[in-house]
Amino acid sequence: MKKNIIAILGLVLLSNSLSAQIYPTIGQFQSTQLFYNPAAAGVSTSVRANVLYRSQWSKFPKAPETYLATIDAPLARNMGGGVVIYRHTVGNVTDMSINLNASYRIKTSENSYFQFGLKAGVSMIDNGLTSAFHWDDNDSYLLNSAKRGTIIRIGPGGFYKRKNFYAGLSSPDAIFIDPQKMYTDQTTKKTTLKRNFIFMTGTKKNLSEFIAIQPNLMVKYYVGRPMSA
Repeated sequence: MKKNIIAILGLVLLSNSLSAQIYPTIGQFQSTQLFYNPAAAGVSTSVRANVLYRSQWSKFPKAPETYLATIDAPLARNMGGGVVIYRHTVGNVTDMSINLNASYRIKTSENSYFQFGLKAGVSMIDNGLTSAFHWDDNDSYLLNSAKRGTIIRIGPGGFYKRKNFYAGLSSPDAIFIDPQKMYTDQTTKKTTLKRNFIFMTGTKKNLSEFIAIQPNLMVKYYVGRPMSA
């Protein structure tokens, strides 16, 4: 019983934090770099696609659940493009997003290059207020808050790649437009959306002809929040 209460409280707290900004956590980030960094579009020499499903605390109702699909490829000389589609739910909140990504490559040597990237996407948000349990139908928060809305997100990124090493820095939510004011504090009338910065790096070390290790690191920072790695 105690564990159930702790898990439910965790979901409530998580839902409250995500009401300010929904951004799913993907464990296999080294395989879905395009989700975090638009400059990763077209880094492969051919079409690259990933499909991922993530479920947390699945025994509890309305636990976090994420569906993610990415596809990218080189489009022309020194140019790449990709699409990211995901659906993320936690509690009563649902985020369905589609992002388009484009990149441009600059060769720095025979075996290394740097790519600039830009993301533009839309997130269709349902904050779940219509289905959430509430005591008072005349609650001012319920009456004055938007139930559904669309957020436009634009963000840049950079990606450096050479043999057995990569590093990338991006800000996927550098610019956001919230026409329905889904994420606006009713008291201060200020947006609760925060800019984010994401750094990723990894390397590959061959131990033998058949064995290699590939350590990867991701560091995330939201303005006004603790850094996480």
